[in-house]
Amino acid sequence: MSLKPVLNIKIKLIQSIRLLLFFFVVLFFLNRAVAATDRETPDFEQFKYPIYLYQNNEFYRSITEILRLKFNYPELTVKYGLDSYLLKSYYQSKEYPQLIKKAETILKNPSRFHKTEELNNIRRLLSLTFIHAGNEQRAKKNWMLCCFQNNESLFPESNTTPGLISPDKARIYSTILPGSGLLLSGEYRKAAVSFLLNTLFLAGIYQSYSQDQYGIAGLLFFFEIGWYMGGRNASYEAAIDYNSELIKRYQKNWIDAQQQILFGSR
Repeated sequence: MSLKPVLNIKIKLIQSIRLLLFFFVVLFFLNRAVAATDRETPDFEQFKYPIYLYQNNEFYRSITEILRLKFNYPELTVKYGLDSYLLKSYYQSKEYPQLIKKAETILKNPSRFHKTEELNNIRRLLSLTFIHAGNEQRAKKNWMLCCFQNNESLFPESNTTPGLISPDKARIYSTILPGSGLLLSGEYRKAAVSFLLNTLFLAGIYQSYSQDQYGIAGLLFFFEIGWYMGGRNASYEAAIDYNSELIKRYQKNWIDAQQQILFGSR
């Protein structure tokens, strides 16, 4: 039997396999090209969806959608302003650590799509967040960078809050006249109680001593010293509490004004 027909069959088989492999390779690269094209030309409506969620107070869903888009289309996400909505959603959700981390990353390496106004609003948002976190120094630093030269309201530093009272002054007042230091903090009932009890103790000491009841007088004197010193410290602490509440109200009014600028009435 001749081997020539067999060789011809094998050659044709090999050629067929090669053609088949070539077809699959071409098909594979075509699919990749189509997928790449799809990624480069996304459906722009999907960038509006997180904004819709934010406007309907679905902040956690808005965060999830924006993070998904940032993973697939990082530059387009920035271009369409979704970084701002991401940070606002973090703020509204009180996710302050995530907001601080993300905002500081943006400010360190801003994209070419980040506008100056957007970066200033990010710093403004950071200022509010740091106040909520109790870090007044970092809050003021961001405020000075974004808004100090815009002739806006002054940053509400705690030591410049109007109406603060000196705790030391309150303690001195109560040292001179028991209970009077509490009046500075508006603690009128406590001031009256402190004054009356100190007066009663002193009257009891005098009465006992005048009747030669030295033991009772000594015991009352012991209690009077404790009450008197406690009243001085109470005046000092009441002043601190009063100042703390005053600072909170002062800063809250400022925060409300800044939130109006950032969020509007929504």
